[in-house]
Amino acid sequence: MIAAEPTALDRAMRAFRALTRAEDPARDYRGIWEYSVERADSKTFDGTPTSSDFPLPSLVGVPYRPSLAGSSCVPTKGTLVYVAFANADASRPVVLAFGPTVPSSATVDATGTLAVGPSAALTQLGSGSEPVAPGSELGRVVRYGDPVMVGVATGPISLPPGPPAPLAKVKA
Repeated sequence: MIAAEPTALDRAMRAFRALTRAEDPARDYRGIWEYSVERADSKTFDGTPTSSDFPLPSLVGVPYRPSLAGSSCVPTKGTLVYVAFANADASRPVVLAFGPTVPSSATVDATGTLAVGPSAALTQLGSGSEPVAPGSELGRVVRYGDPVMVGVATGPISLPPGPPAPLAKVKA
């Protein structure tokens, strides 16, 4: 099969594409790109574009910039992340968001108060179904009214007399 000669329109489009690239060499770095995590820690990730159609390279050591300041996570391999390039600069990639995959760990921190559900009708902290190893730093939530044992004494948790204190509503 013999290839057809380029038409006048083909030549014009090729010239237009070349002009566009010449006038905006950072064009490929505008927008948000989907990458897949290859390696990650709580501050950076290494990954590859999810489509071979992307004109972008694999990335190493890209920092996270989550929308919630003070939050971090360790995404698992294969997690989708959404990458932008600050000021369309190829040397300044940042992760703006994570896909729906649950991370292997997550942290939310604050220098002052960290309020979890201050006006929520119910706050749930995990399932509570995993056993806690003796001597572990982890512990269980004890609910108001639960029986507890301190030394040899056993009884329900109660509040001292006085004005009622507001109680946290935690599903445990």
